[in-house]
Order: sequence, then C-alpha cells, then structure tokens
Amino acid sequence: MIDKAKALERIRKCLALAGSSEPHEAAAALRQAKALMEKYGISDLEASLSDIGELECKSSGKSTIPMWEATLAKAVGEALGCRVMHRAGRCAGQSYVRPYLSAQRHYYRPYYENGRLFFIGAGPRPEIARYAFETLRRQLRKARKEYLRRVGRNPKRVDAFVLGWVLAVQQKVESLAAPLTELERVDAAIAARHGKTEETAKLGKDRSGLLDGDKDAVRDAARGMAAGRDIDLHSGVGLDRPVMISGGCQ
Repeated sequence: MIDKAKALERIRKCLALAGSSEPHEAAAALRQAKALMEKYGISDLEASLSDIGELECKSSGKSTIPMWEATLAKAVGEALGCRVMHRAGRCAGQSYVRPYLSAQRHYYRPYYENGRLFFIGAGPRPEIARYAFETLRRQLRKARKEYLRRVGRNPKRVDAFVLGWVLAVQQKVESLAAPLTELERVDAAIAARHGKTEETAKLGKDRSGLLDGDKDAVRDAARGMAAGRDIDLHSGVGLDRPVMISGGCQ
C-alpha cells in the first residue's frame, strides 16, 4: 500500500495528464486522480498543492539557528519562491563529565545533532534554493576564515563581519524576489500538511554587539558588507537559471 506522499505524487502526474489535448487520455487521467483522492482521503486543496515539495540540508546550529544563517536562508529561499523552516537537532546521546572542585559529583551531559533547514516550494524551486544557499554559505565560511586570520581569534569582531556580509548579500538577493503568489501557495501547503507552526525559529545569541551600536562592530560589519557586495550571484550560485522564474505552477 502506498503512503499519502506517494499518492499525492501520482495525483500530481494524473492532473498534469488531464491537461492533454487528447480528450480520452485527459478524461482517463482525471478519473484516476479523483479515484486516488477518494481512496486516500485527499482534498481538492491538497491535490492542487501536490507540486509543493521540500528539500533539507544541515544547519550550522543545533538547538538554535545562528542569526546570520537564518537571515541568509530566508533571503535566498523567499527570493526563489520558497519558505524555509528549521528543526532543532535531536539528542544524539550523553557524554560523561568528570567532577571538578566546583561540582560535588560527576554527571552526564546530553549532546545534540545539527538542526535541519527545509526549503519548501513548487517544482524545482526547493532544489535551486538549497543549492544557492549552500553555495553562498560556503563562500561566507571562506570569507569568515580569511577575516579570522586578519583579526585573530576575536569572535565578536568576526561575528560582526559575518552579519555585514549576509546583509549585503540579502540586499542583492531580494532584487530577484519571486511573485508573492508563489509564497501564498507554499503557505497554504504548509498549513494543510503541518497545521499551526511556530512563526519564528529560535535564534542563537548575537555576540557581535552590532545590534547595540558598538562602534567596532559597525566597522567590522562595514568590511563584511564590502566583501558581500563583491559576490557574483550569477557565477556558480545558480540564481540566474531560467527555471528559477518559470518553474512551478502559475
């Protein structure tokens, strides 16, 4: 017996065939789609959103998502007609902690897997969004590593640089924004499949001081923005693919 997800995939294919110019083929495909919907209890709304899929990738955080990563994933995803959801990592086990002078006894501390990011959209959009996000994230990690060599092991300064880099790329990506109707369809699919969801994921703490207006953080962020503006979205990132605009149902 096939599960609901596979049934939706078969319904999607039947509905595509229902648009055939051959009347008998179109009618047969439509009848098969209706039969599958009745058999698996799939509503007309769910069937109309059957082309909405999702792809996942590993997050940099575990129980929370870093602020820079949340900003980058949201900007890339929504520019390509996708919503992005985060799932915290699962508990992977426990590690033994030896007693110290400040602790009266030993104990076991849980450790967690990395969380997951889900790109949800129509047709090939999730695949393109994930590819673009992972490519930009690799470029950011390279820029972060180079800046780390420049300023030394100073997490505050490096975090400010990273946020500046992401803000610059966000501005460039938002100019490619997909039509709002794409996101409305995705929102309808998420509501139908997952019900009520948390509005925002739990973000990691900001250590840069940028949000507090720290002068040094502002300077490092400006350097990050300058580096981010040099990123070419049409070279290896995938944001210039024609399918990004024409993919999915209209």
